[in-house]
Amino acid sequence: MTEDSYVDTRVREFADYIQCDPELAQELYFEHKVSEALDNEQKASVDRELSALRIVSNNLDKAAKACKTLSIYDDGLRNALRIQGLNLEKQIEELNNTLKDNIAFFNASISKDTSGTSSDHKANTVAKFVAAVFLALGRPVSFGTKANDSSEPSTTFGRAVQDALVMFKVYRKPTAPHLAPEIAHWKRPAERAAKGCQKRGQLKGLQKVVKNPTSKNFSAGWDLSN
Repeated sequence: MTEDSYVDTRVREFADYIQCDPELAQELYFEHKVSEALDNEQKASVDRELSALRIVSNNLDKAAKACKTLSIYDDGLRNALRIQGLNLEKQIEELNNTLKDNIAFFNASISKDTSGTSSDHKANTVAKFVAAVFLALGRPVSFGTKANDSSEPSTTFGRAVQDALVMFKVYRKPTAPHLAPEIAHWKRPAERAAKGCQKRGQLKGLQKVVKNPTSKNFSAGWDLSN
């Protein structure tokens, strides 16, 4: 990346927090497709647009009803429009049907994005990104909780995941509709990311042993079931 390379504001905040090169963090942010998992600003924009389009659709419903109340004798202006190729009632109906279909589609997409499964995916993606940064910096990706409070991290990596979820505004699904969403919990995402790094490390070690069958570790055996 060049000196003029773009660095996301949240990525820069995270890089400053763990004291690493912002461009390195940005590269790994792109590599792990964190923005695709998050896109909070884009989703908020879609939600605002959907609200406006619902109003448009409701007004089109009213326009269609207004046209139907007109007498067949009160048709001079609409007939002039037909001559110009514009069938007002038909086009209002077609436009509104298309609009409603798209509103329904995007409503379903937003509902899916705020589901528990999607929230877990976002938190896991951020945790994997944090793990990648730690590995690139040569820092340990370890998981643990405090002896007196199992909900709090005891490792630097766990604390970094906990704070990254706040910085990137990753929320978990509310347990009830009237409750405000809370930041996703750090524990499971951090544990999964740490275990994933351990498995990859074991796999690399196995690959080295297989390439060198005379190694002492080769005869000891490896459990590949996990």
